[in-house]
Parts: sequence; C-alpha cells; structure tokens
Amino acid sequence: MQLRDRKFSESIETYKKSAEAINQLEIQHKSIANVGDLKQALNLLKKDLNRKIREIQILGKFSAQSSPIETNDTASHEPMAAYRLSGFQNNILAIVRGKTDPKSGVSASEIENSISKEVSQLFKSFALIDQQKFKEYDNKVEQLVRENRKLTGQIVKLKERWDSLVESARQKRNQQNE
Repeated sequence: MQLRDRKFSESIETYKKSAEAINQLEIQHKSIANVGDLKQALNLLKKDLNRKIREIQILGKFSAQSSPIETNDTASHEPMAAYRLSGFQNNILAIVRGKTDPKSGVSASEIENSISKEVSQLFKSFALIDQQKFKEYDNKVEQLVRENRKLTGQIVKLKERWDSLVESARQKRNQQNE
C-alpha cells in the first residue's frame, strides 16, 4: 500500500522492521543458531530484504528524477520472487521441523508461525512492489509511444520540407538553364 502511494521511505522502514523482526527471532530463540541450515536460510532472507530496500531506494530516486535509470539485473526476475520465496519458506519450515531440539523449550510451531507470518508479510510487500514496477513500466511505454508519434510527425514534416526544397532547387536550375 505504501509503495502504491509512493511512500518509499515508509516501505523501506517496513522492510527494515522485517529484517529486525528476523533478528529478534534469532535473539529470542537462541536454538536457531544451533541449526546451521536455518541460520543460513535466515541470512539469505535478510539479504533479500536488504536487496529490496536498495531497489526501493532506486525506485524512489527514479520517481523523484522522472528520468530513466538502470537498475540491477535482479529486477527482471521479480515475477518469480514469490514462487522462490514460497519454496524458501517451505525449506525453512522443513529444516525447523527436522532440527529443532524438543528439549530446548522452544516449540517448532512457535518458530514456524513466526516465520510464516513474516514471510506472508514479505509476500504482500513483494506484490505491491511488483504492481508499482508494472505501473511505472506501463507509464514509461505510454510516454515512449507519445514521443514516437511526435517524432514521426516531425520526420514527415521535415521530409515534406526537404522534398519541397529539392523541387524548388530543380525549378531554379531549370530556369537558369533556359
């Protein structure tokens, strides 16, 4: 919702809060540190969040400048992000189920619920980012089509003027030859 309303700084804060929530999960559930695969998965999720923050910052600069800038190659892979994150979430949950020590006092379902909640919030944020990118892409295409029509009209006028000048030069040459 924040990205749709072009509240980029609020979106960045939301992503930062998500990253902080992951950090809090790690602090509250110290047994996560003992599960290497889970720790690695959470680190990957934090990296994804940081990448999204950078993309939103670029999007904010792009929006403020209203001029084309190049973003990194990962932007072209966004439609698959939700699919990948779903698999990522399932892998994290499977690791938690398989490696959570029942003696640690931390229930796997608590961790699963926390992870599921954060990932679902992340999905919503990604959907909003995708909507914004598609909207800006459509606006840019429309602008380019308008500019193309304008330039095509100018080309036609210049061609007509050129033809007129060529014809005028021919007539003058013919008059001088006579």
